[in-house]
Amino acid sequence: MHENKVINYEQNGKSYSAYFYVPYADRCVCLINDVTDLKKLKEGTIRALEHENQLLQEKNNQIRLYKTILDQTGIIVFENDLKHSSCYISENVHHYCFKNKIFLPDGTPNPDAVLLKDRVKFMREFSIKYNGHSENQIKTTVRTELIDGSYVWCKFAAKVTFTKQGAPSRITGTIQNVTNEQEYLNTLRRKAEYDTITDIYNKQTFFARTEYLLKHHSPSDFCIIRFDVDNFKMINEFFGHDEGDRLLKHIASKLEKLMLNYNYCNYGHLEADIFAVCMKTSDSKNAISKIEKIADDFDIEFKVTISVGIYNITETNLSPDIMCDRAHLAQKTVKGNFLLHSAYFNQQMHESIINDQMIASMMNQAIEERQFIVYYQPKFNIATNKISGAEALVRWIHPEKGLIYPGSFIPVFEKNGFIMKLDEYVWEDVCIYIRKNLDMGNTVLPISVNISKINLYNPKLCDILIGLVQKYNIPTSLFQLELTESAFTDNKAVMDNIMSKLKAYGFTIMMDDFGSGYSSLSMLKEIPVDVLKIDLRFLSVDGDCEKGGKILSSIITMAKWLNMHIVTEGIESLEQLCFLKTVGCEEGQGFFFSKPVTENSYDEMIKQPHIIESSLSKPSRPINNMNELWDPNSALNIMFSSMIHAAGFFEYSNGNYKVIRLNDNFFAMTGLDRSCFNINSPLHIDTLYETDHEKIHNMFEKALVSGSVEKDNIKYTDTDGKTRSADIEVLNTSVNSIGGVFFVTIKTPVILE
Repeated sequence: MHENKVINYEQNGKSYSAYFYVPYADRCVCLINDVTDLKKLKEGTIRALEHENQLLQEKNNQIRLYKTILDQTGIIVFENDLKHSSCYISENVHHYCFKNKIFLPDGTPNPDAVLLKDRVKFMREFSIKYNGHSENQIKTTVRTELIDGSYVWCKFAAKVTFTKQGAPSRITGTIQNVTNEQEYLNTLRRKAEYDTITDIYNKQTFFARTEYLLKHHSPSDFCIIRFDVDNFKMINEFFGHDEGDRLLKHIASKLEKLMLNYNYCNYGHLEADIFAVCMKTSDSKNAISKIEKIADDFDIEFKVTISVGIYNITETNLSPDIMCDRAHLAQKTVKGNFLLHSAYFNQQMHESIINDQMIASMMNQAIEERQFIVYYQPKFNIATNKISGAEALVRWIHPEKGLIYPGSFIPVFEKNGFIMKLDEYVWEDVCIYIRKNLDMGNTVLPISVNISKINLYNPKLCDILIGLVQKYNIPTSLFQLELTESAFTDNKAVMDNIMSKLKAYGFTIMMDDFGSGYSSLSMLKEIPVDVLKIDLRFLSVDGDCEKGGKILSSIITMAKWLNMHIVTEGIESLEQLCFLKTVGCEEGQGFFFSKPVTENSYDEMIKQPHIIESSLSKPSRPINNMNELWDPNSALNIMFSSMIHAAGFFEYSNGNYKVIRLNDNFFAMTGLDRSCFNINSPLHIDTLYETDHEKIHNMFEKALVSGSVEKDNIKYTDTDGKTRSADIEVLNTSVNSIGGVFFVTIKTPVILE
């Protein structure tokens, strides 16, 4: 309520009237005029004063509302006059309990108010621009320290007003507590930037941070280090994935602590067991020696070995992922090396990359111009030495560079995916060849084609293969499929689906490179393959050929139990052929028979199928060391195969007999058929007279104990039903009181009347 009062008085003989108007408690307005003029002015003055009072009341209401909003939202308002070095900040700033004042008395931001870790960011994004940058709007989000030592995330936003000379004169802005939303964003960012298992940077973040690091420094001063765990799959297989994850966490933790010792470095977990580091080359030598031993103290009953590859950055325009690829190339050279665990990318590797790029640049033109030619490597029936089929292999005949070997281009095509296109090219070429020979009435033998591992992820694979045999009307028995063993182990679910479809249509499926993986034997009971292809080279990796021969014999035995066909590839000598023949291998392939040949040459070979001479040289010395017979490369295998007597190896234990090896004369002289002697068969015991069962048993038992040659005469029935008599000798070749492997010879069988 306001009050009005009029006081009349005289001064210097003249009458005056004083009009007092009290709009509110702390203000009084007095108007003095002649009494004569009072009536004229009174009404207008009162109206003006009442209007002013209304405006002031509205302003007060707005101020109260504004304060309420600030209190509710927690937003701090500030206005700093830099020209006069003054600062206004809203009263609710006290609610935050900041450890230090946000602004200094002159109105400039106070860096000490911000958490130490964020001060550089605060100065760069807010304070520096605040004090002389030409930008009108400035903002940043940093942590501000509180009295109790904790912090809150505060978003600073301001508008800068400049003088005509371009100097900042006034800054108006807000400070807002954004802790909740910032922590939520940080959680999302951490999930996006950090690996969930190791809690260090993931692949994308590592590459991005490395790119930023190299951009702001001289890249040639840095190197990329890539490392992983040798045989990590075996750790997961034998100890479980939880234990594998524990190893990855252990490595990440040790790596994180190690990198604290170096400035200007970045590190991350790329995938699986692969880690990478970007750091100064001058620091790397010390770091690499520690990385090699980073898992030495991991508590597990397994020797954890780390392989390391290093790329000293010489080409600064490369992306970080390409740099990691170069480190990986170096790393591959020490994989499996017991003494050396790290290697540097060198010029030879660089030339290999250039060659790969050259091959990739020519591949599309090559397939359009049909520079890829299908060659055929024959397979032979080991018992008859006749051609039984072939494997289709691709060769690249370049018009200028000549023959380019598969070892040069296949790995490149597998990396860039072109192998899928090349596979289909070869498949169709083989189908055309088979169809042509069928139409001409020629002899057509089965041809196997390779399916690259990457093609197994082609959802149209089955449709393509089935479509080709339908298009050219080819029996599936003539078009066989080869897949490497690793394809079966990498993704069992995918393989099961593909194989069930292809086998249902009638395709024969072969497992190539059997034995190259550690889980081969356990896989056979689960994977329905028809044929095992075994490469002889894997048997002698450790130099113990005798042991390799025994392994091969066991694999063949096991495969026949499972009704699988065996093809041995990589046969290079007569000794190997003789060995394979005696252990029951059915088909062979290798340079001893023939190298891969052109289509025309293969046609000629089919017309003259007896490529290998069937007669073998006679033994020139006695067999004194039986263990040599298990070496596929031993010349004694020729002797064994061509002994003048029927000979074989049998396993005997507790009255049970198994056939292990039989030479050619065993069948030629005894009148028995090789097909009757399945592996795991006794010495045709069911054909022997009842009285001779005991003889055989006693001979093996005596030889088991004496270790000397036991002899006797037995009677048996041959394949034609005729009764024969023969002298038999049994020698125990292994010292074992329970059972063992026996060398048996049968001499001069006689047909009885």
